[in-house]
Amino acid sequence: MQTYLQSTTMRLEEWRIRRTDTEQWMHHRQLPPELRQAVRKYDQYKWLATRGVDEEALLISLPLDLRRDIKRHLCFDLVRRVSLSFVFLSILDIPT
Repeated sequence: MQTYLQSTTMRLEEWRIRRTDTEQWMHHRQLPPELRQAVRKYDQYKWLATRGVDEEALLISLPLDLRRDIKRHLCFDLVRRVSLSFVFLSILDIPT
């Protein structure tokens, strides 16, 4: 069985390969520096957010009810904060 560290190391290597491929593609397509930098920033953001795990592929492989429960769990704090904001705005009589 693969350990978490081994799995992360493999994903990191895959990310490095994908990054090299992206750099070569951007060079081949002669993207301007500002677009290249935007792609690099997005790629880094994506890695930091997911550590290389394709969350969409992982979720899509699960049954619908389990996906719903996971999404609810992941978004609950945000929904609660937004809901509380609307409550406070209504208490203060501020139109939304």
